[in-house]
Amino acid sequence: MSRHSVLDYLQEHRFWVADATPQLFDPDLLGAFPFWALSPALGFSKITAPEIDLDTKIVQPGGDHRTIAVVKRANTSAVTLSRGVVWYESDLHRWVMRAAQGLGAPRRDLVIFSFMNAGMSLDQDPGEAVGIALGAGAIAGLGSGMAGGAAAGAVSGASTAASLLALAALNQATGDDSVLRIPARAWYLEGCIPTRYVPMSGFDASSAQISIADLTVQPMFVDEISLLG
Repeated sequence: MSRHSVLDYLQEHRFWVADATPQLFDPDLLGAFPFWALSPALGFSKITAPEIDLDTKIVQPGGDHRTIAVVKRANTSAVTLSRGVVWYESDLHRWVMRAAQGLGAPRRDLVIFSFMNAGMSLDQDPGEAVGIALGAGAIAGLGSGMAGGAAAGAVSGASTAASLLALAALNQATGDDSVLRIPARAWYLEGCIPTRYVPMSGFDASSAQISIADLTVQPMFVDEISLLG
């Protein structure tokens, strides 16, 4: 008997990033919500995995020849987001410049979703597809709610669910895959601030490769949210 696709290992290419910043309108940051650079029309080709490192200290109890390690603090690694350069979007640059100039509140909360192979089609089962989107919104809302309270969680959850549905509808309208994948795991990156921005991969008259932009952000902390809790 073959294994069901729900039990398959997660694949690297099934991912998506959502802006879960609990703000409806922020004129001091980018002027509108949601963050256009993270809209369903755009995406990222590659994202480095968030890491959590624990700093430990060796302690030797009195009268004992053995030593034990105790945790002093947790450190969160920076995360780099990469994607092809387009002429009609400059939010990443504006985000970096806002942070550099100390304008507004440059920190944003991001959610990285990893999806199962299984999913629901908008054509065959629209009700289930809506349920999947609401579930993804609940994941984002949970993380945002822990950071900013219930109201912030509700705003982030609704925005994420709407973005996922818009993404599936966009794929359907353009003839691409209109299947809404089931979120298997998510990472909530709280309080991200940009630390490095590379607008293009370079200039080469002999190359026809797509130019890639890189944005590195430093979250305050990362929380992992699994489908099974």
